[in-house]
Amino acid sequence: MTSILERTTASDYLFALLFIVGLPLVLLTVRMFDLRARRKLAAARTAFVRQVGGSEYFEDSPVRPSFGYFPFHRPDSPYTHYSYAVEFQRSGYDVLLYEENLHKGFCVKVQVRIPNCPELWMEPQHFEFLRPPRRLIAIQPPGRRKFLLATADEHFARMVVDEEVAELIYQHRIKGEFSETVLEHGTARADVRGERLEGQQEVLPDVARLIAFLRALPPRTWDYAKDHR
Repeated sequence: MTSILERTTASDYLFALLFIVGLPLVLLTVRMFDLRARRKLAAARTAFVRQVGGSEYFEDSPVRPSFGYFPFHRPDSPYTHYSYAVEFQRSGYDVLLYEENLHKGFCVKVQVRIPNCPELWMEPQHFEFLRPPRRLIAIQPPGRRKFLLATADEHFARMVVDEEVAELIYQHRIKGEFSETVLEHGTARADVRGERLEGQQEVLPDVARLIAFLRALPPRTWDYAKDHR
């Protein structure tokens, strides 16, 4: 009976040698690409913060943005709801762009500071969070497909989303420019394009659209908010 050593061929030794030498090289190459991507991301973010004249925040930083509401963040958790955030001013509004680190990847959201008002979800997507006293309301502009609102204050919802605002939402929606938009706890929140907050120029048009949408809301929106604090 031949031994294991006798059955081992030169090709087996060569394969083992290539594996021992090659694996560290592969790992080193992956590490180098990762470092290069991180440096590129950091440089893009630095340029973006400089461009908008803002301040940046990291999840492990003790300093927090001056505003922001994160409904899915536990108050007793030592971790922030974002992995990275930038706060700046745009057209007279305080703006917070932030990157969420989800289990399946990243997404970018924007919040704009507004007066406190009753909670209102327009085109809600996360129905699992819309529990009582919130209720769904169907809005159908004349000649248009209906869409949904969610709120605990139906009078406020119907006052805010009048025919003009409903038509505006419809026009943005058919262009693929309207996502779930939420007014709550002194903020207006919406999604923006991109999976990472890399300083892409497309985020600023999304911010501008949210601000323009807020400006289009009836003035009585904020009067109602003052009377129902």
